[in-house]
Amino acid sequence: MRFLILCFLAVAASAQTRLFVVNSDDNGITFIDPQGGPSASAPGFIKVSAGPQAIVVAEDHRRLFVSATGANVVDAVDLRTLKVTRSIPVGAKPAGMALSPNGRFLFVCIHGGAAVDVIDTASLARVKSIPVGAAPGNIYVTPDGTRLIAASEGDKKLSVINIRSQAKEFEIPLGSSPLGLTIESDRHLVIERLFVQTAAGYEIIDYAARKLIGKFSPPGAATALVIAPDRRTIWATHSPADGITAFSMPALAKLQTTVTGGNPASIALAADGKRAYVSLSEANVIAVIDTATYKELARIPAGKKPGQITVLE
Repeated sequence: MRFLILCFLAVAASAQTRLFVVNSDDNGITFIDPQGGPSASAPGFIKVSAGPQAIVVAEDHRRLFVSATGANVVDAVDLRTLKVTRSIPVGAKPAGMALSPNGRFLFVCIHGGAAVDVIDTASLARVKSIPVGAAPGNIYVTPDGTRLIAASEGDKKLSVINIRSQAKEFEIPLGSSPLGLTIESDRHLVIERLFVQTAAGYEIIDYAARKLIGKFSPPGAATALVIAPDRRTIWATHSPADGITAFSMPALAKLQTTVTGGNPASIALAADGKRAYVSLSEANVIAVIDTATYKELARIPAGKKPGQITVLE
């Protein structure tokens, strides 16, 4: 597929919303202006190394990091030129990533091993490898910015890492292999529950007690989950019951399902919570959902097999 490549010199500084979407079948990242409405088209494409899996935008919005599992590197992309400036060697099959709150370090799950690699974002070099559970796929910064939680698919546990010391503090055992997780916290940023994605649904973990307290099963097989900024709702994508469903928080009562088709793969919310962006991996589009009315507003072309979405506002 041919994409129009536009060099938006002011992408990083623009106040306009941009979506960055992983396209695993194109070995690239599309960036999208979702304000264009139903007739909007993907305005740009960034070629990256083979097998892109995850993307993280730097704190200053000048750089984008892409983990490339097919090349065992993390690409650093300059958002002014939309070019890869350096491919940083890491361990086998890099997957999910997270930035430290100050932006100084990038933490990369090494799915082909049992480690989280640490990249210094100033020198753009790997400086450390932190042992965790086997086959970590995704990693998340806790709301208070003090820890990381890595989901290890290979041995059914979560590894909690202290960001300051860059060392593992403790583990949380699970009943199934974790594919990802969503963190629920109160308004003081204290973690309350973890929703851990598995092949069957979500295991609900009491973080303080470090134990399973329940299960949460959206329609069909769960693919992604996100909590609204106001903490009143939680949104799940699911397949083969292809769609997005909203549930109330904290009770998890079903509110509404919007059928999208196209095998939803990932979801992201706007900062104000008014729009949900859902990648439909088989339809090669991003569906834009109004979270107040649950109606689909637009479908925006997004390259081949769109996956993870990152919103830059």
